[in-house]
Amino acid sequence: MAVASRDLRTVTVVVFLAIKTESGHEEEVHKLLDGHSEVTESHLVIEGPYDVVALISVEAFDDYREFAVDTMGALPHVEDYTSFIATTE
Repeated sequence: MAVASRDLRTVTVVVFLAIKTESGHEEEVHKLLDGHSEVTESHLVIEGPYDVVALISVEAFDDYREFAVDTMGALPHVEDYTSFIATTE
């Protein structure tokens, strides 16, 4: 069975974002994320390899790429992050 290919630049995209912060800056990063319209939810992590998790919702993959470069790249105290990209279709 063939799988139809989709152009990820034009579908609704949700991204589960796992963020590692500098020690002691978890709440600050959490609050800064909440100020962005693309962030539908964010939560502090109690235990695990990441400190903050967030749900990002954008209209197209290119919008997430812009968020990742412009927003995540500019956030202070972020050591690393991992994106889990899904579509709503």
